Amino acid sequence: MTNLLVLPFRNPYLATKELTTLDTLSGGRLVAGVGAGYLRSEFAALGVDFDRRAELFDEAIDALCRIWTDPPTPVAGADFAATGEMRLQRPAQSPHPPVWIGGNSAAARRRVTQFGSGWCPVIADAGMSAAIGTSVIHGVEAFGAAVDALGEQLERAGRSLSEIEIQSRRPLSTSTTTRRWRGGIGTSTG
Repeated sequence: MTNLLVLPFRNPYLATKELTTLDTLSGGRLVAGVGAGYLRSEFAALGVDFDRRAELFDEAIDALCRIWTDPPTPVAGADFAATGEMRLQRPAQSPHPPVWIGGNSAAARRRVTQFGSGWCPVIADAGMSAAIGTSVIHGVEAFGAAVDALGEQLERAGRSLSEIEIQSRRPLSTSTTTRRWRGGIGTSTG
């Protein structure tokens, strides 16, 4: 699992090619964990406008899924374009590897609803959440409310929460505890 590939840093065609190569080399075991990014310094170092990260992420994830499902049809965005038919290898998984969306915001849950097969929220207090640039999900009750909100969004879109895997991370001072949920069953490592 890529945890997390910051899509706004990359041309969607390059990201698709990289992820397809990983999926092929792993024999179809790739989980594409993607996010919008939060480190302003990384955006500056790569010459990407930090304030456009949400827009660039939405554009990139849409392009990624469209390129995987229909590789010959050119896809264009504000900062990238295929000018003709692309001859790209299809991933080992069909129609493409699972896409897991990182982040705690309503926008992250919207992206999971539209594109995702998994969600990677971070359970953290206000200080840690501010440091990594995401909305606060602190504690079990807040996490449960966020999962409920995701379930409602999925239902409105004709999907079910049972289709979505959830892997939460809770940063601790010296280690990280990870929990994964599928169909209401949780496991933890840490």
